Amino acid sequence: AGGDGDGYGIGLNHLMHAARRNLNLLYLVMDNGVYGNTKGQTSPTSPIGYQSGTTPKGSHDMPVQPLSISWAAGASWIAQGFSGDVKQLTDLIVQGISHPGFSLLNVFSPCVVFNRAFGYEFYREHVTAISKPAADAAEFFRITAENRFATGVLWSLNRPVAPSMLPQLRPATSDFFRRIL
Repeated sequence: AGGDGDGYGIGLNHLMHAARRNLNLLYLVMDNGVYGNTKGQTSPTSPIGYQSGTTPKGSHDMPVQPLSISWAAGASWIAQGFSGDVKQLTDLIVQGISHPGFSLLNVFSPCVVFNRAFGYEFYREHVTAISKPAADAAEFFRITAENRFATGVLWSLNRPVAPSMLPQLRPATSDFFRRIL
C-alpha cells in the first residue's frame, strides 16, 4: 500500500516492473492528488491548474495516468475505488488479493486538509460504478477516457504468474521455505 506521490512518482518504475512480471500481489494506492505529508505539494496525479506551495500559479504538468500505464506494463487486474464507498472498496480489495497476478487498485482518497477541491462531496458526485471489466483494450481505454472516475474492476486478464513461468525456481523456493520453517 502507498500513496499516489510515492507510487506514481519515484516508485512508478517499481509498479511497472511488478506489473510486467505479473507478480502475485495487490498494490493498493491511495490517490489524493497531492503530497499530503508535505503540506499539499503537487503530486503526479494533481490536475492541471492545481495550486500549492510548489505551484502557486497552478500546475502545468499533465497528470500521470496510472491505469493506462499499468495496463501498458501488463497488469492483469486493474480496478478503481473510492474511500467513501466502503462496501465496494472492501469487495475490490478482496477481489484484488484473490486475483492470481499483479493487481492495481487505485483508490480515490480525498485529502481534506490540502486538496479541498477534490473532497468527498466531489467524488460522491463524480464516481460512476461500472458493472463489468472491459472485454478488450479498446473498451478499457474508452472507459478510462470517458470517465476518469469510473470505479470497479476495469480490467481482468488471466496470464501466467511469476514465478510459475520459471519452473526452475519452484523446487529451490520450496526447499528454502521448508528449511526456515
